[in-house]
Amino acid sequence: MDLEILGATTINRKTLVNGLKQLKYFRTGTPTLPILDHLSLRTSDGSLIIKRIDSGMEGSISVKIQPYGISGEIDICVKETNLAQLINSVKSDGVEIKAGTYLEELETSEYDDNGNHVGYKTIVKQHTGVQIIGGNNTFKCKALPGEEFPKWRDDDDAEEQETLWSGFVNWGEFVNEMKFVIRASSCDMPKNYTYGVLFLPNGNNNLNIVGTDGRRLHSTKLGEVRGDDKTPALLPSKLIKSFMRAGFDKSESITFTLKENMMTWWIGDYSGSFVLLDTPYPDYEKVIPEECGASFTFEPKEAIQVLEPLVIIAKQDDGRDMVVVRANSKIRFSAKAESMGEGDGEMNCVRIGGEHEMVTALNIFSLLDALRSAVEIDANLIMTQEGSLEPVRFDYPETERISVIMPVRLPE
Repeated sequence: MDLEILGATTINRKTLVNGLKQLKYFRTGTPTLPILDHLSLRTSDGSLIIKRIDSGMEGSISVKIQPYGISGEIDICVKETNLAQLINSVKSDGVEIKAGTYLEELETSEYDDNGNHVGYKTIVKQHTGVQIIGGNNTFKCKALPGEEFPKWRDDDDAEEQETLWSGFVNWGEFVNEMKFVIRASSCDMPKNYTYGVLFLPNGNNNLNIVGTDGRRLHSTKLGEVRGDDKTPALLPSKLIKSFMRAGFDKSESITFTLKENMMTWWIGDYSGSFVLLDTPYPDYEKVIPEECGASFTFEPKEAIQVLEPLVIIAKQDDGRDMVVVRANSKIRFSAKAESMGEGDGEMNCVRIGGEHEMVTALNIFSLLDALRSAVEIDANLIMTQEGSLEPVRFDYPETERISVIMPVRLPE
């Protein structure tokens, strides 16, 4: 493979390896198109820009790398696994990437009008290739012309679209709070609002972030918002869940900007976009109880120790994943399954408010998620409910977090 070089650049190897590592987190599964196995590499304004489109086509991510030097122009697509493995195998501080074309001679059969074989002919095809040079090694592999990489909505028209609002969030805080919100979202129903995470300017200079699977809801407030527009943005939770694994600097801020048909973002040398889910989102605030008759403050670590042993009973088919919660001077949990038996446990309250006791039934796994979310930030939980069939609200003192769990109807 003798390349006719069209463009070349030399880059710090560690910078390139780290960039490729962050890009791989922006994916939701098996590619829906073969080209989505590839990365786009192109030079622009003195930088090398490497881009990927999510395997489920729910968003994009790019990294802008400042090279030691550039000559000519690079605009190719390279299979991601090939590029990453070759770069990782190079033992040098710098890596040179060259892009170009090469010719391949192919011998094909010839047939007459009656389909009879009459001989052979040689045809010449032009292909795109890439050369990677590092230390004493040189690698060559096939590539695709840049024009074969899918056109994405943030390529050209993002700058032309009106900005509705922008939000600024510390990356470390974003990851911690999104872990909480994502727990209540579903990653299994892409056409349903439960698949999305809601970003909503609340008029108080920050964002309400909400996730729900229809049976529970987690809500928090984050960041700073600029702009008076209050248009909601529903982003795909599966891609956000993967995105959160990126190893960006926790002290940096990520900027989200809502456009007409996408949410763009950037942090440091990385940028990208999310598609907007167009399914209507319900008025979630209606299910969050404002005033409750009884409240119980308790220590979540102790509650988990009492509750986890009951899972073995609750998870039986006739256990309905249900735990009965009774609270007055103490909080008692009980689970029952005819096929296995029953079990219970109790714990003390830190503080009690209201005049009546609380009796309700909740999904045991949703309750454990709410408890673990409190343990992670070393906070007590305040549990409140107006009536046995009303939603149960959990508050995390000194935070903006709220959990709401819909009750399970008690068996007659």
